[in-house]
Amino acid sequence: MRFHLSPWLLGRRGGALIYAMLVTSIMGAGGIYLIKSGLLQKQMSKEILQEHKINEAVDNINSFLADSRNCTTADTTGFQTIDTYSVGNNIAADVLLNEIVVSPEVNRERTIELRFAKRVMNGSQVINKIVKKEIRVKRYQDTNTGADFCISFETVAGDNAITEFCEDMGGTLDGNGRCDFDDLASNPSNFRDRLLAAACTAIGGTAVGGVCDRIDVTGNVQSSHFRTDDIDVATNDRSGFVSGSCTGFQVANGVNPNGSPRCTNITCDKLEPSGSDYVPRLAGGEIHCVCQRNKPLGTNYECGQTAARNDTDFCLGNREFDDGCGRGETCTIYQGNFTCPQNGGTPACEETVQDTDACGRVCNTRTGPPCPPPPPPRP
Repeated sequence: MRFHLSPWLLGRRGGALIYAMLVTSIMGAGGIYLIKSGLLQKQMSKEILQEHKINEAVDNINSFLADSRNCTTADTTGFQTIDTYSVGNNIAADVLLNEIVVSPEVNRERTIELRFAKRVMNGSQVINKIVKKEIRVKRYQDTNTGADFCISFETVAGDNAITEFCEDMGGTLDGNGRCDFDDLASNPSNFRDRLLAAACTAIGGTAVGGVCDRIDVTGNVQSSHFRTDDIDVATNDRSGFVSGSCTGFQVANGVNPNGSPRCTNITCDKLEPSGSDYVPRLAGGEIHCVCQRNKPLGTNYECGQTAARNDTDFCLGNREFDDGCGRGETCTIYQGNFTCPQNGGTPACEETVQDTDACGRVCNTRTGPPCPPPPPPRP
């Protein structure tokens, strides 16, 4: 017997939801058509237990490989040893891990095919079956160390859930999306319709024309924490979406529950502990930290100032100082004026006296008055 899984099911995502709907439909309607005898029920119960143990092993392996360290360690063995699993392990009664096949790497991705061997009964006949499960892993490169690592990832949750459902019920999913029950006889079309009707009824809907009226992805989606006018995030209840921006010299470092930005002031640190100050400035729509070039220079001058009168540090002229911005640039302090005091006393007649400034430079020369003529000789 075969039934076809309609595009209505195959097109929906979410493996857990699909699987739950399928199981519900079997329990609610399809089960009375499939389970025809106590012997068949016992056989199917054993097969479902076997599939449960296989799926449990696959989930454990998938979770283990989701950790990059575990995945990288398993990769060193060619994935022949994954956590506590290796070829030959007994998974359950009449079930063992028969083979692990790893595909060649394509676009840094590989498929790990887990092949489980199980023994099932078909009436009084023992049949050996191989159940294949796939796990996908992808290789990445650490941007800091350059080392390769890998992790597992799920590709098509819906397809996996449908496959698991079919195999749990003792069937095989073929390439056309049909579940094949070789030992059961039924009308595939009727079974599919009953399956859809039971699944739709289980969620309070009605199936018409292959569509369940309770499934409408174009309508509003809500839950106890997510509604069209309210979202619960942790302990915060967000019921409004307030727009806004930070003012002045501020930057957003988070979002408040009502949607407004959480702002903090911008601070500009010195590049040198004893250097010039940096302060924020707005230029061209962007905030920049601008150096003030206010490091004390010389005898406490600021960049571009003129030295005080008679400052002997500037006897040789203008001077260049590091501006304290930490970029190797300099500031000029200009030489101030020097006074020329009369520090040589009053010159005697016809005596020359030189005045000097604070730097000892001659700044003035003075000559005394003419000496009086000598007295005439005495007769």
